[in-house]
Amino acid sequence: MTVISAEVGVEKPDRKIFEHALTAMGIEPQAALMVGDNYYDDVVGARSVGMDAVLINRFGRVGIEEIHDCWVFPDVCAVVEFIQRQLAAVG
Repeated sequence: MTVISAEVGVEKPDRKIFEHALTAMGIEPQAALMVGDNYYDDVVGARSVGMDAVLINRFGRVGIEEIHDCWVFPDVCAVVEFIQRQLAAVG
């Protein structure tokens, strides 16, 4: 699902945009994963409502060396592969 801040009238990291997305999908925060490319707007914002979040940075940890509290992936494909491995390990 895509939620566009200009259409909702709320910008990240305001928790209202994340709450809007959760309501639109009809799910609880624990069932969602925010995949973003901005630590403050995406990760911190999503966590403010109880969502898990991962960060996309094609340079690995270069430029975000100070961030140690979230998973970092080079691209969306790597996120999908990670999720698939996690699901396979669970059963």
